[in-house]
Amino acid sequence: MARRVILRLLAAAALFVTLHLSLLAFRKYLETKPTLRIPNFGGLYDTTITKKHPKLCYYKECLQGNWVPREPKFATLDDAKKEFPHWERCRIPGPPKGKMRPREQKKALEAERFLNVTNWVWKPREGEQIDWDAEDIVVRMLQMPGGIIFMGDTITHGHETAFRLFLETAGISLDSKEAKVKGRRSNNIHAHILRPNTTMTTKLQLMAGVPDSRLQYPVFTFIEDQLLLPQKEMLDIARRHGAPAKSQWKPRVVGVEGWESYLLDVTRPRIGEGTTVTRDTVVVLNTGAHWSRGKIYVLPEKVAPAEEQTALTNMYSDMIKVVLKRIEPLKRTTVMYRATSAGHPGCNEQLSPYTSYAQAFTTEAIHGKRVRKFFKSVEERKTQLRLDWDMFDVHNMIWKDHIIGQEQKRKLDTKGAANATTGGPKWLFLDVWGMSLQRADAHYQAGDCLHWCAPSIYWEWTRHLYHTLYLESEK
Repeated sequence: MARRVILRLLAAAALFVTLHLSLLAFRKYLETKPTLRIPNFGGLYDTTITKKHPKLCYYKECLQGNWVPREPKFATLDDAKKEFPHWERCRIPGPPKGKMRPREQKKALEAERFLNVTNWVWKPREGEQIDWDAEDIVVRMLQMPGGIIFMGDTITHGHETAFRLFLETAGISLDSKEAKVKGRRSNNIHAHILRPNTTMTTKLQLMAGVPDSRLQYPVFTFIEDQLLLPQKEMLDIARRHGAPAKSQWKPRVVGVEGWESYLLDVTRPRIGEGTTVTRDTVVVLNTGAHWSRGKIYVLPEKVAPAEEQTALTNMYSDMIKVVLKRIEPLKRTTVMYRATSAGHPGCNEQLSPYTSYAQAFTTEAIHGKRVRKFFKSVEERKTQLRLDWDMFDVHNMIWKDHIIGQEQKRKLDTKGAANATTGGPKWLFLDVWGMSLQRADAHYQAGDCLHWCAPSIYWEWTRHLYHTLYLESEK
């Protein structure tokens, strides 16, 4: 009897010590964990490149800068809708508890926030970007076998949707086209072709100089895949990094199993198009926001959350290797990896962009401290921290390192080759991290400080995408 009591007391004491250590580790994690980097853009691009156009920014230069007031600014919603006719509001926080907000008042406040968000534009620290030309980018896409392919999660979906609306604003009509993977229709691939038999389509075809057969294929596509790998394969990788052998992963995550076969098919050269459809297909890739402990919840919890994030980071690197392996067979393709954009706890308190990257870095640096400020209960804080927003840029740099390795390998493979398509796809790293970190004010709504209120961020990403295509064609 006495022995049983002693054993129970020892068990209770052990539980108390474990909980106490967990609480101490959690508090330390909240208060002291540094999260962000000072940007380092070197190592990927050729710094000896000769500038044909001295007034333009080149690659990394375009993504170092800050947000400045629009000149002239949009004074009214009608002013904004002349340039962005498909948007008219950014969501606002709800009224105080127990209060009601009339519908017209809400509408007016949302329009006011929309103006505040869109009245800022990106200014590179050096040089400038070429003016947006919707017709020219479509001509370029027609000269690519697969056009532009956006692949990733809901943030990428937001960019792809805005991209479509930017084209429609310029009078370019599009139709959806059924997409198949391995002979089966996929609901998560959204392909867009030029609407046939319109004056604009005829004009763009003539400008591109492509045959009628090219009009049957997409000018751009969105592949919605939140993780880029099947869950079974993700689970196998997670088990190598500590997930229990019998762990299960539910519910199903949105994805397209076999997306690599779709890419191989849509990017291939086609008979009769060899002399006109000669540009690289462009894949704009990102899904980093979902590679978190919250989504990959099968990774075991530790006393110290930093240990969990170490396991996540190691798993992340392994996942990247698998994704790269699946993309490697593509020919005549340029893959632009868009860095994961920033999330900002308590974003509704920020009413304008940070004045500089340095200010954004200083304010957002201690992620756990901000989580503690804006989330009151321990459970809320834990849930928020497991989204791993503070790891986004750590993982961005892992992607960058792998991309540098891929480019070095490609250049070795193609050195002296008569056919430059032998070395796999070309890779570019679009480091939009600093640009997005400065826009805590531009998120979708108070309860969603990860996604963006369109068009703001998406407009600048699109302009930079077009500018990069221009620079690539100038080489």
